[in-house]
Amino acid sequence: MLESIPIKLLIPGLVFLVVFIFAVFFLMRSARGRTTREHQFSLAAESFVVYQIPENYGSLQATEKRLVTIQNLYLNYGRDLESIAGLLEVDRGFVEEVLVKLGHLRQRPSSAPKSLTQACFSL
Repeated sequence: MLESIPIKLLIPGLVFLVVFIFAVFFLMRSARGRTTREHQFSLAAESFVVYQIPENYGSLQATEKRLVTIQNLYLNYGRDLESIAGLLEVDRGFVEEVLVKLGHLRQRPSSAPKSLTQACFSL
């Protein structure tokens, strides 16, 4: 059977087979490096919910839904204030005020710089 296959096709086929076997070997080896306990912990961390959305979410008014959405995005999805403000098309100050009033952020002292850039250039 191999005698009927031209040598020009046989060599690339063998090279492909060898590369494929090495790739599978290294993938299996790297997957084996992660222990089951670490894998279980990462799955548990991903499924952990900090803020539970109220059951009556559908009956809430629009302003109340916006507050719930801000909390959900900040606590459960780890979104920063700028991305939440951009997503909901509101001012960043509004998002910060909501999270401060709900106790998820501490009020920044008024003498503190507004951003890291201002802190660096004010030195």
